[in-house]
Amino acid sequence: MKRTKTNLFLIGSLLLCLIVTACSKTDKNELFQQRLNAIDSVVQEGNTQKALNSLRALRKKAQLPIQYLSIAKRELRLHSPVQALQSIQAGLKKYPDDSMLKAALTHTLMQEDRIEDAAVAAETLQGTPYAGIGTEALIHVDKAKQT
Repeated sequence: MKRTKTNLFLIGSLLLCLIVTACSKTDKNELFQQRLNAIDSVVQEGNTQKALNSLRALRKKAQLPIQYLSIAKRELRLHSPVQALQSIQAGLKKYPDDSMLKAALTHTLMQEDRIEDAAVAAETLQGTPYAGIGTEALIHVDKAKQT
């Protein structure tokens, strides 16, 4: 009888931990999205520097590749490609195999006329759904070498 109660207690405790963990993850994602929405409001008010500072701080809270990309997208809209590259690179540090982050890095480097750097990043896109972005970067390198 005592053993059954102990087993039931352990099973119940394990289930409770799983539920709390799952809810906690969802709450963190919702909180992240709320912070992005608040930053979007700051942008609407025209306070670019405050928005960029908030995005830089939010980068430390990013948990998923898509969150790093959301930050970088906003930084690019605010004409801060250097900060956007920092966000993408922070995401790649945490998720080195993420092809979306690699594609965003390649594309952003091309937009900034950092063609050689874009070509290096493009090599990692071969065999991914974003291989076309890599090919574009390599074409730009070839054109630059011909002129």
